[in-house]
Amino acid sequence: MNEQAYYMSLVKAAFNHRPNIYKSLQEELIEMAMKEGADYAKATSDVRFICNVKQATKNVIEKYIKQHEATSEKAA
Repeated sequence: MNEQAYYMSLVKAAFNHRPNIYKSLQEELIEMAMKEGADYAKATSDVRFICNVKQATKNVIEKYIKQHEATSEKAA
C-alpha cells in the first residue's frame, strides 16, 4: 500500500463526500481504507484524523467568512 496515495484518496473522498442516507462519512471512509489494505484499527484511526482535519478546515473557512462579512459591513 502506497501511504501517500492512501491518505490522499481518503482526504479527497472526505472533502468530496456527498451526504448519504445509508452510510455516514466515517463508515464510507473506513470501508474505503479497508479496501486499500488497512486493517480496521488503522482505518478507524486514520478516518477519525481525516474527519477532524475536515472539520478544522471548515471551521477556519467559516471564521474567515464571518470576519470578512463583519469587515465589509463596517466599510459600508
